[in-house]
Amino acid sequence: MHEIIRNVNENLRNLVDASVFGGRGGSQCALRRGKAGVEECGGQQTAATWKGVRQTGGRGGNWRRRFLMKLQARKLVAAGAACLAFQGELMAGKRLLPQFGGAASVWCCTVLFFQLAVLGAYFGCRRLGQAKARTRNGILAALGLSGFLTLLPPLPVMAWLPLELQPLIALLPYAGLALGLFCTTPLLHQQQADRGDFTIYAWSNAGALAGLLAYPFLVEPFTDLTMQNWVWAVGGSAICLLALRDGGGVSALPGNLVETSPPQTPGGSGGASPCRAGGTSSPRPSPPHVCGGEGEGTPAPDCAGLGKTRWQWWVLPAVSSATLLATTNLLGFEASAGPLTWALPLALFLATYVWAFSGNRRASCGVIATLGLMALIVSHFIMEARSAGLLVLVLIAGGATMLACHVWLAEARDENTHGFYTATAAAGVIGSALMALVVPQITDGPVEFPILTLGTLSIAGYRWSGRINRPILCTVAVVAIGAAIAAESAGRATEVARARTLYGCWRVTKKPGQERYRLINNSTIHAEEDRGNPQASTTYYGPETGFGKWLEEMKRARPALDIGVVGLGAGTINRWLRPQDSITYYELDAKAEELARAWFTYLGRERCRVVIGDGRKSLQNEAGARFDMIVLDAFTGDAIPTHLLTREAGVIYRRHLKEGGVLAVHITNGHVELLPVAEGLARGMGLGCEYDKQGMIGWAILRAGLTPPSGRVLEWTDERNSIVPVLKHEPRGQDSLPEIWR
Repeated sequence: MHEIIRNVNENLRNLVDASVFGGRGGSQCALRRGKAGVEECGGQQTAATWKGVRQTGGRGGNWRRRFLMKLQARKLVAAGAACLAFQGELMAGKRLLPQFGGAASVWCCTVLFFQLAVLGAYFGCRRLGQAKARTRNGILAALGLSGFLTLLPPLPVMAWLPLELQPLIALLPYAGLALGLFCTTPLLHQQQADRGDFTIYAWSNAGALAGLLAYPFLVEPFTDLTMQNWVWAVGGSAICLLALRDGGGVSALPGNLVETSPPQTPGGSGGASPCRAGGTSSPRPSPPHVCGGEGEGTPAPDCAGLGKTRWQWWVLPAVSSATLLATTNLLGFEASAGPLTWALPLALFLATYVWAFSGNRRASCGVIATLGLMALIVSHFIMEARSAGLLVLVLIAGGATMLACHVWLAEARDENTHGFYTATAAAGVIGSALMALVVPQITDGPVEFPILTLGTLSIAGYRWSGRINRPILCTVAVVAIGAAIAAESAGRATEVARARTLYGCWRVTKKPGQERYRLINNSTIHAEEDRGNPQASTTYYGPETGFGKWLEEMKRARPALDIGVVGLGAGTINRWLRPQDSITYYELDAKAEELARAWFTYLGRERCRVVIGDGRKSLQNEAGARFDMIVLDAFTGDAIPTHLLTREAGVIYRRHLKEGGVLAVHITNGHVELLPVAEGLARGMGLGCEYDKQGMIGWAILRAGLTPPSGRVLEWTDERNSIVPVLKHEPRGQDSLPEIWR
C-alpha cells in the first residue's frame, strides 16, 4: 500500500512539473526526478526544492492555481501590448493623413517608423534583461508615461526637410510608448520559469491580429481620434506598469520553488535548450516574428555579436516588407488610403508569418505560389474595371509572395537565434526604407509590385514545387510575366509623360493619330482635352452635369464670377468661364500643375491663379467672403482626403462663400459612396443639398434655399471620419445607410 501511495505521489509530482515547466509547440520535455529532487534534462541539471509545496499544507492546490493565473495574466498583458501597439500604429498613420493631404505613401513612413521602434525594442529588451530591477522598472515606467506626449499638439512641419522624411519627424512623440509596448512580450518571456515555452508569443500575435482587424471595423467608426489617443496612452502606460510587477527577471515560481540553471555560453542558442524524452538537446523553437509589431525573440543576454548569418536572413525579410508596402500602396492607389487598406495587408503579413513558422509548409508553398501567379494574370485583365475583385486579387498575390518569403525564411533558421532575429528585424527596416524613401525617387510608376511578386513567386514556387506542379507553375509564371510586360508596354505606348510623387503616379497619354490628351493619376482620369475638336465634351464638367447646370445659372445671375476650386486636374473648368470670370485653383501636388501647363492649354487664360498646398489649409489662411462658387474636386481619385469633407472644413467653406454662393462637391468615385457625407456636410453648414447624376458622374450641390438633407446622413468630423460605412458594396442611396453609422 505504501508503494502504491508513493507511486501516486510521484505521478502527481510529475503532473505538476509538466504544468509548471512544460512548454507548448514542441518545447515540452520529459522531466526525470530522482529521490534527491534533482531534474535531469539534456545533460543539464536544475536544482529544485519542494519545500514551498510542503509548506502549503492544508491549502491544497491554491498556490498552483495562483501561479497558473499569473501565467495567464502575463499572456493577457502580452496580447494587450501587441493589440495596442498595432492600433497605435494605425491611429498614428490616420492622424498624419490630413497633415500630408491624404497621401497613400504616408503609411510607408509610418510602418518604417514603427519597424525602427521594433528594432530598438529588440536591443533594448536585451539590455533591460541585464539591468538592475530599479533601472529596468524606471525605464519601462518612463516609456509607458511618454505615451501622453501624443496628446499634445502635433509637431510643426519642418518644410526644410525632404517631403519623404517629414512624416518620420511628425511621428516622434509615438516613439517612447511604442518601444515600451514592443519590449513587453520579450521581457515577460524572460521572466517565465520555462523559457522554452513560447505560448506567450502566440498570445501576442493573437492580440496583434485582433487589434489590426478591430481598428477599421470597430474602433475607427465608433470612436474619435482623441478618445483613441487617450485609450492608447492610458492603456499603454498600464501595460508597461503591469510588466513591472514581476520585476527582477526571476522566474516566478510558487513558494520557494526556485529554478537555478548554469549560465549560457556566449554564442549559444540564446536560451536553455529544450530536451526530448531521450535527454538529447534540440534547437529552441523560435517565436513568431512580426514586421512592424510584436514577436521578437529573446536570446540570452550574454550572446556576443551576430555570429554567422545567412543571406536569406537579410534578403527575404527585406523582400517581404517591401511586398507588404507595395501591396498597401497599390490598394491605396486603387481604393483609398486609410486604416482599412492598411490593416488588411498587415494582418495578412502577420498571419502568413505565423503560419509559415508553425510547421513545415514547403509542400504547400508551390501550390500557393501558383495561385498567386494566377491572381496576377487575372488582375491584368480586369485592371480597368476597378472592381472589388481586383483588390482581392492584389491581396492574394501579395499574400502569396509574403508567405513564400516567410516559408523560405523559416527553413533557413539555425541555432544562432540572436543573429537570426537581429538580421530579420534589420532587413525589415531596410526593405521598408527602400519602399518609403528610395523607390519613389528612382521609379516613375508603381512597378515594384509586379517585380516583387513575379520574381519571388516564380523562384520560390519553382524551389518547392513537386514534379507534377512544377510544369504547371512554370507555365503560369511565363504567362504572368508575359501579361505584365504586355500590360506595361501597352500603357507606355500611349504615354507622352510620366511622373511619381509622394501623392501618387501621374501619366499623360495621347491616342495615336489624334490630338486627344488625358491626365491620369494612378488609375483615375483627372482631365481630358481634344485639341482637334475643342467643342467636344470634357470629363466631369460638361453643361449636362450638375456642375455645368449650376455654373450656367450663376452666369445668368451675376455679371462676373469668382470661383475657388480644390483640386486642379488640368484646369478644365477654365474652358467654361467667361473672360471676366476669375478662378483660383488649390492643388496639393506641384507636379500636377507642371504637367497641366506642359500638355494642356486650359491654364493659359488670364484671371487664373494656382496655389500649391493643401486646399483646406490654404483657404484657412486667406480672407473670407470672396467666392461665388467653391468646387471640391479632390475625390475622384483613389486616396480620399477625408479632412476636406468634415464639419470643421464646412466652417471654412461657409466663411469663404458670398451671399447666395454655391458649394459644388464632385462625388464620382469607384469605391466610396460620398453622397451621405456630402449631405452631412450640408447639414453642418446649414445649407440644402441637391444631387445630380448623369451616367457615372455625380455632383452634390450645396446652397441655401435648397431642400435640407433629411433622413440618415453621415456627418464627418476631424476626429471621426471612417470610410467603412460608405464603401460601395452595391449601388445604394442615402436611405440604405444603416442607422448605426450615423
